[in-house]
Amino acid sequence: MLPGIDCASPVHKGDGIKYIKVRVEQTTLDVYFFGSINDRYLDADDYVIHGGERIHVQVISVEKDSDDTSHRVIHLDKSGDFSIYLLEVKGLDIDPFFARKAFSFKINCDAEFDCKEVSLSSEEGPANEEVSQSVDYMAKDYESFRKALIDLIPTKMPDWTDLSQADLGIAIIELFAHTADILSYYQDRVGNEAFLKAARNRFSVKSHLALIDYELKNGLTAETYLFFTAKDEALLHKGTRVASIDDEITFETNDEILIFKEHNQMEVYNWDNTDCILPIGSTGTFLKGEYKNLRHGDLLLIKEDTKRDVIRLSKEPIILPPDTKHPIALTQIEWSEKDKTKHEYYLDGATALCGNIVKASYGKSVSYNDDISAREQLGFGNEHLERLEFTLLQAPLTYIHQEGLGSVSTLQVFVDSEPWKEVNNLLESGRFDKHYTVSIDGEGYATIIFGNGIFGLKPITGSKIEASYRVGTGSRGNVSPDVLLKKPEEYIEQIESVTNPIPATNGIDIQGIEEAKMQAPKLITKNQPRAVTAEDYERVATESPLDDKVSKAKAKFTWTGSWLTVFLTIDPKGRTGLTEQLSREIKEIVTDKKLAGYDIKIREPIYVSLDIELQVCVKPDFFAQDISNAVASNMSSKINPDGSKGFFHPDNYTFGQFVYLSKIYEAVAKIEGVESVIVSTFRKVRDSKLEEQKYHMQGYISIHDLEIVRLDSDPNFPEHGNLIIKIIGGK
Repeated sequence: MLPGIDCASPVHKGDGIKYIKVRVEQTTLDVYFFGSINDRYLDADDYVIHGGERIHVQVISVEKDSDDTSHRVIHLDKSGDFSIYLLEVKGLDIDPFFARKAFSFKINCDAEFDCKEVSLSSEEGPANEEVSQSVDYMAKDYESFRKALIDLIPTKMPDWTDLSQADLGIAIIELFAHTADILSYYQDRVGNEAFLKAARNRFSVKSHLALIDYELKNGLTAETYLFFTAKDEALLHKGTRVASIDDEITFETNDEILIFKEHNQMEVYNWDNTDCILPIGSTGTFLKGEYKNLRHGDLLLIKEDTKRDVIRLSKEPIILPPDTKHPIALTQIEWSEKDKTKHEYYLDGATALCGNIVKASYGKSVSYNDDISAREQLGFGNEHLERLEFTLLQAPLTYIHQEGLGSVSTLQVFVDSEPWKEVNNLLESGRFDKHYTVSIDGEGYATIIFGNGIFGLKPITGSKIEASYRVGTGSRGNVSPDVLLKKPEEYIEQIESVTNPIPATNGIDIQGIEEAKMQAPKLITKNQPRAVTAEDYERVATESPLDDKVSKAKAKFTWTGSWLTVFLTIDPKGRTGLTEQLSREIKEIVTDKKLAGYDIKIREPIYVSLDIELQVCVKPDFFAQDISNAVASNMSSKINPDGSKGFFHPDNYTFGQFVYLSKIYEAVAKIEGVESVIVSTFRKVRDSKLEEQKYHMQGYISIHDLEIVRLDSDPNFPEHGNLIIKIIGGK
């Protein structure tokens, strides 16, 4: 009769193996028996290990556990492979049914498949043993998370067998997988922000680029000039709005201006000469009549048909009363060279000069209930927050150009009605400095960031924080002439009309992060104020202020025992040999830009002196001495009277530059009066005849990287090279 499902578990009769544990090092087994075995089975010969595909294991010793008489510790000669092994124990009291037990050395190793046999017997191991689970770290999306959770069901809840999509538990698992998918995206997104190439957040890109001194551009608003035709005298306040007819484009005046009706159009005096012109590049003229309200700094418009120039008065106008030269009063005006006219104007009555001109920029102030002076309420201070920040409600924040400051935001932040100062970053702000910085996102929304109490002051808890600012920036404001025609409503009675006589320009869009990623790394190689690589040290040694003293430099890193030393070999300009003063000057400049922990050693090149002998055949019509002098001058190491440099002048040769025999022939043969030339000697000083033959055959003298050619032909220093000229023929 075959045992059915209700058959009882086998009953041991005598000693037998209950279960086996493999220790981490895989060369020791903990064998547990049924009941106490006292001092039995302590001999290594009592145990045999069967199995093993490639590795066969033997028992070398056995120990008993003084605290547990059912436990034996078995030591093996080696670890087994991935196959299933069988431990057999021999003895007269062993129950044959429990004399053998299968085990695996790799039970604790990760496996692709779950091959563990689930036993229904409580005697297969310690009760409530924790089942280890392998975690799939590649699970990053909804499908993989859902699969990982479903695979976990049999190990945690074996009675759960309904895995259909209609099951409530599966629905809950799918919700968990959905949430894990979102969290995984956030995890990847945050991780990507640590690298410039992968970063997508504008603030992250800005922080990365700040490390290489590159400032992400926040855009710039367009600017133009407005011409008001006045009905009556009026003071137009700063921020007066002028818009296009459809209200799509709005500009605001940068300054206040006092407008006068008599300044609507002023005639340029032509001295009763209809052929008189105001030429290109003019910086002054005369107006017909007295204009006592013109002031130094006023803007004026010169126009004739489509030709227009805006100028700013550089001096106070001068009123000239009538005299014999001009029967009427005149007003003399002048403007600076910077504003000189770009067009030619005919003074035949078609050219007019207009006042009531003011500069304006694109963008409008944020207002509430039509009150331009009203501020946006941001919130309240909180000293308990690590970093206090607020995002403005409207965008994009307007940035305007200010002379000497560059791009400046129109944002003003008030803490309890006290204005705080905007800075590029808070790194140089003290703990009591009332500073804030601004971060612009990709859509132009500005976030105001306050200090943390160490770098910049924290607004005190409960303090009221407000902001005033303008919105509108970029190329959208670059409108054509005569587009801004809508008069400001508050001055409707004082203004006849308004227009922009010239196009609006300089509007720049917010810089995209992809554009910045491409442009910023290029700056690393430009004007780097530090020396890191060998090329950097060579660049520092040859750029200003050393560019007129050093021709070239060679840097080499050498380990000198405890640190790296940079050996900088210098090729001085215009001379051979390195003076002590120049060496000291180079070291001071390079030391300021070197890395900490590096030593600097300045040294001169290895000069290679040459011996050259020329046999020159002179044409019959030329004096031999003159040709000899000409050859000596042409091949010298000095600057000739005509300013030319000799063939072996120090500036003509630098590190590793070979001396070619053909170049010498060319230099001598081009001298007028030379019929032919033979280079009979061509070698380094003290070289053998064999070496000289090699140079003649190959046609050049090779020079190493840190060597420079020298041929001074100075009889006092023959070791510095010699030039011998033998003249044949001539007069």
